[in-house]
Amino acid sequence: MADILLADDHPAILLGIKTYLVQNGHHVMACCTNGIEAYNNIMTKRPHIAILDISMPGMTGIEIASKVIQSRLPSKIVLLTLDKELATYNYAKKLGSAAFY
Repeated sequence: MADILLADDHPAILLGIKTYLVQNGHHVMACCTNGIEAYNNIMTKRPHIAILDISMPGMTGIEIASKVIQSRLPSKIVLLTLDKELATYNYAKKLGSAAFY
């Protein structure tokens, strides 16, 4: 199964997503509560998938996605948000994010 990094500044969301992924056979290699921690872990641990909240302290999920994609790392980026703006979705898609929820 996939090696996954999770990043969200809401502990309950992190726990819920982590529990679901582990119960379905995935390896959650790191849970991060801010963007800088998430970015540094992605660059060093190189997860198959990074699931990132768009709005986090330090660096946003969008900023992280942009840097990871520019670095040409093979990690797939999934962005999570409560933002319903089409412009946010279009920007995430333009960056090359694998998914946007």
